[in-house]
Amino acid sequence: MLQYLHRERPRPVRNQICALLALGLAMMTACGDSARLPTGVTTANQVVRDPTAFFQADMLSYQLRAGPIGYEVEIGVSYTNLSPATAYLTNCNGLTALSLERFEGDGWVTAWTPVIPTCASPPIVVQPFETARMNVAVFGGYPDCVCSPKFTAADPTGVYRLVWSQVYNSYNSTTQAYTSLMPLQMRVSSPFYVAAQAR
Repeated sequence: MLQYLHRERPRPVRNQICALLALGLAMMTACGDSARLPTGVTTANQVVRDPTAFFQADMLSYQLRAGPIGYEVEIGVSYTNLSPATAYLTNCNGLTALSLERFEGDGWVTAWTPVIPTCASPPIVVQPFETARMNVAVFGGYPDCVCSPKFTAADPTGVYRLVWSQVYNSYNSTTQAYTSLMPLQMRVSSPFYVAAQAR
């Protein structure tokens, strides 16, 4: 579940120059997605923030709290639109299509996907060089729980990133149609470490 908080405008000139440099780096690495995290990174102190990521988690390490029926954690996320075009995030009453990917072997695999209702609310709009802040509430039921969603692994400890499947550069308010899906590199967060609390 995602709670959209607010947008803010960065300081104009210097931040825009830095943003364009970061965008250039992101485009240069777009063909080598697994290069964002070297093979062998498995602990919290090995995770390094990726400054070119449009999405940034507020911390590099989180603990999944062990609740009665599953794990839960809240992740603060900021999205800075470093592209020259307006970004449109699809959502249903504030809930948006995102997932958690875990780094396994030499690549990223889907590890958690939320259950959200199907509806089409007006998009979350982020203008170029603006920043939107939001909270992502993650719940994953234990393997023996008759509930959803769940993590794909019984022990969810590992290195993760958030992935937004639907962030676009174009939206028609009359037809409510989205076009021009942003490249994957512009829809993923910098990596962070997640440790599951003992049950």
